[in-house]
Amino acid sequence: MYTLRLLGSAVLDGPDGPVAGRAALRQRLAFLALLAVEHPRPLSRDSLVASLWPESDTGDARHLLRDSLYLLRSALGDDAVLSTGDDLRLNPARLTCDLWEFEAALERGDPGSAVGLYHGPFLDGFHLSDAEEFEHWADGHRSRLTRRYGEALEHLAERDMKEGNSLRAAEWWSRRAGADPFNSRIALRYMEALETAGDRAGALRHASAHSDLLRRELNAAPEREVLAFAERLRLESRPASDPGPPLAPAPSRAASPRPVAPISKSSRRRWLLPGAIGGAALVGLSIAWGSLSHARSPALAPQRVAAAPFENRTGRRDLDDLGAMAADWIIRGLLETPMVDPANLEAVYA
Repeated sequence: MYTLRLLGSAVLDGPDGPVAGRAALRQRLAFLALLAVEHPRPLSRDSLVASLWPESDTGDARHLLRDSLYLLRSALGDDAVLSTGDDLRLNPARLTCDLWEFEAALERGDPGSAVGLYHGPFLDGFHLSDAEEFEHWADGHRSRLTRRYGEALEHLAERDMKEGNSLRAAEWWSRRAGADPFNSRIALRYMEALETAGDRAGALRHASAHSDLLRRELNAAPEREVLAFAERLRLESRPASDPGPPLAPAPSRAASPRPVAPISKSSRRRWLLPGAIGGAALVGLSIAWGSLSHARSPALAPQRVAAAPFENRTGRRDLDDLGAMAADWIIRGLLETPMVDPANLEAVYA
């Protein structure tokens, strides 16, 4: 049994591996592809000639057709291509095709099997010079099959989402977005699935990648729904605005060095910093820290040191949290400085 693979790169496989030689050249593979798409209906010789050799006169084209038919029958068996008068068709007892299996799986309501058979667009990267009719034909079927593949992926994603398997649904939407990366509707559904699966950062990354792709390739912006959803995720990713509990009092100076509790992202303490935020603020805090560290007077009045989240001016959305993290690092350093008593620090939440 021979297998003709048309979903992805065109390949003709035999019992011992891929068929080589003149029978596997592009013109012969195109010949088989035309017959495979029409299966089980036959295709007339005139139709084959018009698609494969449109620039040749009738006599030369007929000769090329006979030559191709002879080479294929020699390699695959005399009964691989059946003749009925002027019509030709493939013999499914001698040769099968992944395209037939793909469409049969869809017809019986088995999108999972269909998706497993789809290894790429129909005749991916396959072209015939001087055969414009064949190119138009291939483009039409490529679009049709890509659409059916996308519908199968969406069916699987919706099914898994209803069953509560949001992680698996996100995987299907990922494949769907890969097949149609410019489609904002698909990008939004993928983002929604990622958020439901608990991967909010992944949803924001995809929003950024989709936006960059549209701007770079089409000089366009995503649909408003994509932008609005991404903005909502960014807002919800920020720390809560409620005050929360104050810092615990410091232990006795005679006690062993105090541990510093980790500052979680959900309850990250923000400190109010008057003036500009940015590099100048960091320098100012360093000076203040140094002054406090070198102070020796026991009568030193309680000091209030503030650290606010730093502003991200890089234009990269994935660095938005870095400013808040920098504020956390400064707070940790202040708490670990022996001359700074946390009891004299007032927590202010932003």
